[in-house]
Amino acid sequence: MKLAVSYDEQGDILVLFDPEKLQGNKVTLKYAPAKGEKHVVLEVPKELEGRPFLDLPTLLRVNASGSQPRLELKA
Repeated sequence: MKLAVSYDEQGDILVLFDPEKLQGNKVTLKYAPAKGEKHVVLEVPKELEGRPFLDLPTLLRVNASGSQPRLELKA
């Protein structure tokens, strides 16, 4: 499952949503991150698929230290 994620310099998730839910038959919404936010679409770790959506920001952070950012469990 892929989710759109906006995060800060520390990797804390600020906004999390399903990008496919922004498209409808008549309307397509766009998301513009605030100044200082980074925004990417990332794969949710398999072990967290099926968890309540609202739990994910408290369980995950973005690790941007490698060549590609990725979602990981908070330590």
